Parts: sequence; structure tokens; C-alpha cells
Amino acid sequence: MNGIPNAPLWTRIAFSAMGVIAFAVFAYLGGTDFGGAAAFAILAISVAAFSRWDLRNRSYFWIIIFGAVAAHVIILTRIRWVLPHPVILVAPIVTLDFILIVAAICGAEQWLDGPAD
Repeated sequence: MNGIPNAPLWTRIAFSAMGVIAFAVFAYLGGTDFGGAAAFAILAISVAAFSRWDLRNRSYFWIIIFGAVAAHVIILTRIRWVLPHPVILVAPIVTLDFILIVAAICGAEQWLDGPAD
């Protein structure tokens, strides 16, 4: 996995700002629990995409990211969210979410591009 290990400071700030803005917008629209769930979903998808950014020129990368976004939108809008307190208890679920997205990207890479030389 190549990703972007030495991302510039502006990229890190942009990702942090995106999370804060997502939480604020979704908290305003649906309450703090919904805002938290949406921010966690955006975090999992964006970090997974960022970790495999070297595949951004492949169509399957964007198809998987779009599928993950669509699945999260469906899940977020169909469930009434009540996050546990402390919210850190959600960390294993967000981590599993991230792992599943990265596994889908890596699996597609292995299947479509073949094993690395």
C-alpha cells in the first residue's frame, strides 16, 4: 500500500476541517447523534480512500468509493442514531468500516490488476 504517507500540512488541515464541517452540518440537520454518525462515516471513507490514493486513476477505485458512499447514505438515513456515551465505543465499528473499504479496494486491485511483481 502506497497511499500518501507524507501528506502536506494543508491536506491534513483540509481533512480535519471536512470532518468538523460534516459534523456541524449533519448535527444541525438531524441532531448531534446523526452528526456524529455521519462524521464517522465520512472519516472511514475518506481515510480509506486516502490510504489507497495511489489507485485513484483506476475506475474500480472510484466505483468502490461511490458504493461505500451510497451504502453509508442508505444506512445513515434508515437508522435512528443514538451514539453510546462515551462515543469512543464507536471506534471498533468505524475501524471495521475502514478495514472493509480498504479490503474491497485491495481485493479489486488483486483481482483486476493481478498480484504485484
